[in-house]
Amino acid sequence: MDRTSPWAVWTRMILGVLVLAAGPRAVPVLAQTSRPVNSVTAIVNGEIITNEEIRTSSKLALDTLKEQYSGEELEARARAVLGSRLNQLIEKKLLLHEAKAALTKEEIKKEQVDKDLDRVVKDLIDQAGSILQLKKLLASKGETLEQAKERRREEILIEEVLRRNVLPYVSISPREIREFYRQHIEEFSQKKEVKFRQILIKFSEYETKDQARQVAESVLKKLKAGSSFESVAQEYSRDPYAKEGGLWGSGAFVGRGTVLHEIDEAIFKLPVNELSAIVESSQGYHILRVEEIRPERIVPFDEAQEQIRRHLAEERWTKRYNDYIAELKAKAYIEMK
Repeated sequence: MDRTSPWAVWTRMILGVLVLAAGPRAVPVLAQTSRPVNSVTAIVNGEIITNEEIRTSSKLALDTLKEQYSGEELEARARAVLGSRLNQLIEKKLLLHEAKAALTKEEIKKEQVDKDLDRVVKDLIDQAGSILQLKKLLASKGETLEQAKERRREEILIEEVLRRNVLPYVSISPREIREFYRQHIEEFSQKKEVKFRQILIKFSEYETKDQARQVAESVLKKLKAGSSFESVAQEYSRDPYAKEGGLWGSGAFVGRGTVLHEIDEAIFKLPVNELSAIVESSQGYHILRVEEIRPERIVPFDEAQEQIRRHLAEERWTKRYNDYIAELKAKAYIEMK
């Protein structure tokens, strides 16, 4: 199987949902978050899902919630997380049930699954340096090598089931891509953006605004005399990017309305490499220089088509995945406890 193809990326996305956070689908909500740890929460085609399994795999999300919320809000959010996780575990059981049935009927070849698993384990050993180092790494995460192999084996089986039952519905024709571009041309309009540097002389660093102004004027004089903007910024500026020579956002382009209004007004009028006058804001005095201008334009089709293809394929993948899970649920025995 091609592990780097787009379908493999979407499969990884689905597997991530099955393993980690809540997805967009409607989910059952557990009756209470305080139910016994070892109690059975659901039975899926004869296989049980326990409250302990749900809670253990939701630990990271629950710990994060505890840091942010308390009381009734924490309880409500925890119930939603646990309910979502239960739904994901049900989906995983359904997919594995289909995979095991296909193995029995030899639609999926056990030899190929074993070969894929051997390759993955070899890659993990190579990355860790040795099998001993791999075991130590897994142990630090509370997992044995055998458990990791079984988990990866299940992932391989799920990938194969999705490849057979979801992937065939995902192909996108060149005509569909071009039609999407034509109908959504406004979404491919890029507004003018600029990359800039700044030196910020903060009011809070001085006893009076006049003192701050005097420093700003001195700095501007140095720049006009030929001093390097980067070195002057490192010495005088008090903004988060001073150490980077004042390069705002570490070199990111910004559009209208994404920085302080006073800065916004100045940088979108400046030519490249020209110094601004001293600009006053609520923070202090700014001296600005535009590094690069990305003019307004319509992204041409040749540049946009891969992005469109991925967008349409992801939409189609998600819809077919949800439809397929609904089909599996319709023919499965699922009992909620």
